[in-house]
Amino acid sequence: MGDSYYDQNADEFFDRTVEIDVSEIRNVFLEFLPEGGSILDAGCGSGRDTKVFLDTGFQVQPFDGSIKMAQLASKFTGVEAIHSTFLDYESVTQFDGLWACASLLHVPRVELMRTIQHLAKFLKIGGYFYASFKLGRTERYTDDRYFNDMDEDMFDELLSGSELLEPEKIWITIDARLKEQERWFNTISRRIEIK
Repeated sequence: MGDSYYDQNADEFFDRTVEIDVSEIRNVFLEFLPEGGSILDAGCGSGRDTKVFLDTGFQVQPFDGSIKMAQLASKFTGVEAIHSTFLDYESVTQFDGLWACASLLHVPRVELMRTIQHLAKFLKIGGYFYASFKLGRTERYTDDRYFNDMDEDMFDELLSGSELLEPEKIWITIDARLKEQERWFNTISRRIEIK
């Protein structure tokens, strides 16, 4: 899932992403959560969003599949970012929200449903799961990283097989990096009782 890319390029990736302003997207997500609630930051990268969530009064547990990114995020946020892949992550805690910003897009499509189902187990019933992907339908490699693009039809089909999540909100945004013109597919799903 590109973890070796992030280990080899951790400092450069940190510098490139830590200042990106995604406050508009974060604010949409936070509207769904109780004040001071708990958030699992899945694939936390630089820790940029974890730090904002903490500064806003939320309790946050970040983790990342790259050991070097987890170390940089821990230093940046002041909380321990666990080193774990999505499928290896385990916790006795259940969270009000799960934030997977530009991270699940590196999961191979054949593993995506299983990965989402696994992570959804760590949400409280009625909790909310945010995930973003680059808008499209392709699977591709760019800079030695795998990308799994997503659109509304594909996401609806994906969630139709989920016992744990139902779609709540879908919206498209333009890349927050001003030099980029890519569009992003943003999703919020709600954790439900097992059918």
